[in-house]
Amino acid sequence: MENVINKKFFFLIILFTIFLNLTNFYSIEKKYNKFDNLNTEHKIVKGEILKYWKSAHKSDTKTFQINDRYRNAYLYPKFLYFLSKIFNFDFYDNYQKVSLDPKIYIFLVQYLIFLLSVIFFYKVCSKNLDLNHLKIFIIILLLDPNLNQHHYALFTESIFISLLLLNTSIFIHFIFTEGKLIKFLFLKLILMGVLLGLMFLTRSVSIYYIFVIVLLFLFLKKYFYTVPLILGYMSIIIFIGLNNIVVNDKFRITPTQGGDALYGYLAADIYAYKNNLSISEVRKLFFIENVSNFLGMQEEEFREKTSNFTMQDIIKINEFKSEKAIEVIFDDLFASSKIIVFHYSKSLFIYPFWVKNFYKKNYIPRDEYDETNVNLSFQNQLRIIYSIIFYMLVLFGLYLSIKKLNWKLNCLIFFTAGYYFVISGFAGNPRYFLPSYVILCFYLALSLNYFFLKMLIFKNNKIK
Repeated sequence: MENVINKKFFFLIILFTIFLNLTNFYSIEKKYNKFDNLNTEHKIVKGEILKYWKSAHKSDTKTFQINDRYRNAYLYPKFLYFLSKIFNFDFYDNYQKVSLDPKIYIFLVQYLIFLLSVIFFYKVCSKNLDLNHLKIFIIILLLDPNLNQHHYALFTESIFISLLLLNTSIFIHFIFTEGKLIKFLFLKLILMGVLLGLMFLTRSVSIYYIFVIVLLFLFLKKYFYTVPLILGYMSIIIFIGLNNIVVNDKFRITPTQGGDALYGYLAADIYAYKNNLSISEVRKLFFIENVSNFLGMQEEEFREKTSNFTMQDIIKINEFKSEKAIEVIFDDLFASSKIIVFHYSKSLFIYPFWVKNFYKKNYIPRDEYDETNVNLSFQNQLRIIYSIIFYMLVLFGLYLSIKKLNWKLNCLIFFTAGYYFVISGFAGNPRYFLPSYVILCFYLALSLNYFFLKMLIFKNNKIK
């Protein structure tokens, strides 16, 4: 096998990408760790990030307890809280405005965790995978702008991708050690289960991913592997459930935010399409008028009491929202199908400069704009070209994988990418597609490896 990337060049590229990212972190910190021109909104800490920020701040008095009625996934706010203690930065200043203390510490730690997960992946997989293919995959992970933008964002994606890479590398280890005596097998499977649990605590859509892994183990006839795996996973599930009993007097596993996902992301858009209304109009109808009527309150009373709702109140409201969402979706299956296809297609629309755009502009809640508008701006044209090239190479890599990849590894890649696309693609947000995107980069690397080998063979033949 021709050596597409020699060892020295490989490490030079890695060092270059690390330097590039570190420089970018410094630039982002200097440019965006400030308030807007009106001095009302922080350029980084706003919108959805504020939820993590506020929850992390509350952890000062409730270090390991669930905050905010378990609205969001547990782990990331705790991660921010512990970083604040290690690097001695504040979440808010004396005027209760977002602190201007450096955010670069968060970027650096997120990136360090990612680098360690990439190194672990390389070490585990280098014994069993084609080195050319693996090196190209590692370079893509470290250089890809769509992925690397999330290391300087205060969202869950960077940490989640690191956990996903760790979990995937352990599964690959098991694929290629079939029939061999594996050292510390039980502990490795426990660790894998714990990692799956931490993935759930980072992004709640991972709650059912354990079934994908268990089914793959059963398919591979590794029946006894499932027991310690599930034990490790259940240790995290029990921890979060008991935590909810202590804080909210109810054993609950999933965050309450997930209870209105179909209602807010899908049903609202379907209703808007059917009734020729804007998304903003419908979301006000769905989240204010419908819910206040359900609770028997006036709108003003509802707005005043929202912050005082208990978790049980939110669960009750979410049950109403779920029933309403199903009603809207099944009322007109043809219209619903069109919106569902549109949302899944939109999630595939790669957005490599989303984070910087988010920092540049003032945050506008979904209640106040219609995000179904599509335009052919220069950025969107670049996104179209980027997406077309990416998916063409991925499809070619998928074709090559039938002959070149271990079929068990192929199953892992295919079902992992498919799981995250199916379970979160309905929201129509390219950011939620990132787990699938990272896994599909394995096919991208296979495709690029093929073309680089062809170029190298052509070059060698020409010299001869």
